[in-house]
Amino acid sequence: MQDHDKTKDQLIKEDSEMHRRTVDATTVDPILFGYGAMSLKLAPKDVLAGVILVCGTITALIGGLVLVGWGWGWGMLTSVRTDYIPMAPNTALLFILSGIALVGGGVWPANRIIRSSVNGAGLLTLIVTGMSLIGSAFSFDLEIGHWLLPSTGTFDGGPIGHMSPITSFSFIFSGAALLLMGRQTRDPAGILGTMVMLVGWVNVTGYWYGAPLLYGGTVIPVALPTSLAFMLLGAGLMAASGFQAWPLSILSGPTTRSLLMRGLLPAILVVILIHGLVNLMLL
Repeated sequence: MQDHDKTKDQLIKEDSEMHRRTVDATTVDPILFGYGAMSLKLAPKDVLAGVILVCGTITALIGGLVLVGWGWGWGMLTSVRTDYIPMAPNTALLFILSGIALVGGGVWPANRIIRSSVNGAGLLTLIVTGMSLIGSAFSFDLEIGHWLLPSTGTFDGGPIGHMSPITSFSFIFSGAALLLMGRQTRDPAGILGTMVMLVGWVNVTGYWYGAPLLYGGTVIPVALPTSLAFMLLGAGLMAASGFQAWPLSILSGPTTRSLLMRGLLPAILVVILIHGLVNLMLL
């Protein structure tokens, strides 16, 4: 009888241990950049870290490829197509810096040196972008990229190799988001990351529909590689803010609103992409 009770107790302990492991396997690891632990069963383990790693790496890679294109004169790497405006060298440098900072903060969130480097990257982004805006306003060439890779030529009546004002303001948002990451101000960082992602998405959609924004006007357009990189950088910043910060907070959880948002958003994006593809095929 005692052996039977002992066996029953062992089975209960084994069931409890299996349940605990199942919960751990479906729980997101502690939020990155030192935001503390949280238990959300919305996504597989380490999903946020994976999103940050992928987005940050590809963002930096895009910037690196563009610099190679400028250095070797390969227009395909700087603009994708010859009738598209190329990404400015300054922009490429900032994407490399921002992508590395995003990955570093995601892989080593508890490292004080890395956290300080992330803050430094955000501050440097703001300084370089501010110099670009001041130079554009007063007709001075203050873009660091031109000191390393002088650019000549024109596109649509304007000089190439200069940062678009829209790109400058987007980098101000992303630089501020990087600064906020280490200060546990998750909601503002998530909002800024969303704005960066939307800027990229809107411009990519214009290219997808065959009607790039601001072409033919007086404002320098946002290049296609720049738009793609902003989408990725913004998504990475949103993931780094965590599920408790807006906008991911409205997508997480079992509420009806969250379920509808998770179901409708992907469907809307697919419809937009298919509609643009059909338009291109009919033209």
